[in-house]
Amino acid sequence: MARKTDTPPPEDRAGIDGFTAPYSPLSNEQQRGLGAPNPPLNWRNLNEFGSNVAKLMKQFTPRGLLPRAMMIFVVPILVLQGAIAFIFYDRHWDTVTSRFGNMVAGDIAAVIDLYNQRNADGMTEANRARLSEYAASHFSLVLSVNYDATLPAYRGGPLARFDAHHRIVGHELRRRLPYPLWVDLYAFPEQADIRVMLPDNLSEPGTGTVLRFLVPIKRLSTPTAQILLLWMMGLTILLSLVAIVFLRNQIRPISQLSEAANQFGRGLDPVGFKPTGATEVRTAARAFIRMKQRIERQINQRTDMLAGISHDLKTPLTRLRLELAMLPQTTEIDHMRADLKDMEAMLHAYLEFAKGQADITSEATDLSALLTDLVSRFDTTGKPVSLTIAPDTKGVALDLRPVHMRRAVENLINNGCRYGTAVAVTLSRNGRHLEIIVDDDGPGIPEDKYEEALKPFSRLDEARNQDSDNLGSGLGLAIARDMARAHGGDLILNRSALGGLRATIRLPVDETTAVAQSI
Repeated sequence: MARKTDTPPPEDRAGIDGFTAPYSPLSNEQQRGLGAPNPPLNWRNLNEFGSNVAKLMKQFTPRGLLPRAMMIFVVPILVLQGAIAFIFYDRHWDTVTSRFGNMVAGDIAAVIDLYNQRNADGMTEANRARLSEYAASHFSLVLSVNYDATLPAYRGGPLARFDAHHRIVGHELRRRLPYPLWVDLYAFPEQADIRVMLPDNLSEPGTGTVLRFLVPIKRLSTPTAQILLLWMMGLTILLSLVAIVFLRNQIRPISQLSEAANQFGRGLDPVGFKPTGATEVRTAARAFIRMKQRIERQINQRTDMLAGISHDLKTPLTRLRLELAMLPQTTEIDHMRADLKDMEAMLHAYLEFAKGQADITSEATDLSALLTDLVSRFDTTGKPVSLTIAPDTKGVALDLRPVHMRRAVENLINNGCRYGTAVAVTLSRNGRHLEIIVDDDGPGIPEDKYEEALKPFSRLDEARNQDSDNLGSGLGLAIARDMARAHGGDLILNRSALGGLRATIRLPVDETTAVAQSI
């Protein structure tokens, strides 16, 4: 009979991602109480960490092309200079300063040994003078001897203890000289003050013979570090200025292309635009010019075609009108005259829609004055049209085509009067946009058919209660949106507070005119 063991099957010991966990006789609950090990690092965690870092960097990355190009240029230079400075200071400058300190410490040690020899033989005034002359001539050290003296107290600033120059020189001096010493590298502009106290049995405790050495500062440091830093900073500033000039010249054609596209999108002719800059920018500019020419050619062909159709149809329509005038006046003849009038109106509407924005120049226009004049002269056929102008919109001039904007608002007011009994026009400001809001109390349009209502030649009979008296060509909203988009804006449909339709012409102030200017 096989003996029963506590070893679990291999599949029970399989850990996460194929790793085998060590077998433990404790239950799962007991293991959780002791603390389960952390799951191993996998690629999913690394991907999430990388995406978080990318999002964080994206928040602090500049959006403009010039700042990004400068960052691409400046960051490597800063990294390179940081690496050079670290290597220079941590390796070269420390090594050179340490060797300078070691040589000065050796010279001071030699002078101290000579002093000890002369002192053993009996130090006289003549010996001290010869010793000082020897130190000055051979080691460029100014020596003075003070008996029964003490070392000065430390008088450095709070940051002096972190001075690398002091630290390195002091370390080399203490390593070579087995005596108490005091160092001040900045005691004089051109000399460092180093004092060494020798033990003297004749002196009082805490005092002794102090040898004071004035060392030329050029023996303890080198101006290479300052020169290197000045060169690095000067070249960085100079190269950055040159890079800014060149980058601005390279980015200017892109900005000009963007401005030309915005002007053409508003129906303006970008005067003076020509391909400049790098090869890729010139290629994009030429492609834009060819696209502009194709669009203009297509618009002109459409306008000419509809103008020709309208002109050709006017002749038979005129003959029909004359023939109807010669026939006896009956109810059927009156209906035919009405149909003939509707046909002429639709032809006129089609031709106006096809003309678009051609041959009309833009000018600085005060929307508040334009709407005031429009509403005051508007023939509402007995239906009230109210006008409300927000105070912050008065006197704001926009670069637009007043004829087209007037026509767009007229179409919206006509629609409101046709399908409702009252119309309210409001001019307000919403952030960087000016909004012309036209509300009516008609039946409105279902929200799911807003986009269909803005299409040319679209008529929503069931939504707008059209009958024979209200028959239209279905171009009123389409023309209004076309005019709004020609000025860099748009037409937005919504539910009105009056219960009907709200049509909002939204014009961006910064797109229509570079800066909102006061009249």
